[in-house]
Amino acid sequence: MNWLFKKSHLLILLIAVIFVFIFLVRTVGLFNNNILFLFDSARDFLWVKKIVVDHKFILIGPSSGGLQGYFQGVFWYYLLAIPFAISNGNPL
Repeated sequence: MNWLFKKSHLLILLIAVIFVFIFLVRTVGLFNNNILFLFDSARDFLWVKKIVVDHKFILIGPSSGGLQGYFQGVFWYYLLAIPFAISNGNPL
């Protein structure tokens, strides 16, 4: 039973270190006003712009992975619309 307790502490410590590393990697760009804004992020912001700025609400997201007839859900775009509206469309 003691070895299980030690393994669980090791697992919790490993998860905490991973979260700290992820936090540092993702926030360094934000603090330096330098973010990585690639194709997927830009495409998502164009769909969010359609919702927030153009007031065209969507029920089906964009097609996924080049597969015809397979579409992404729209929950992510409506969730992303909240910071988009608060920041007036500034991705930083």
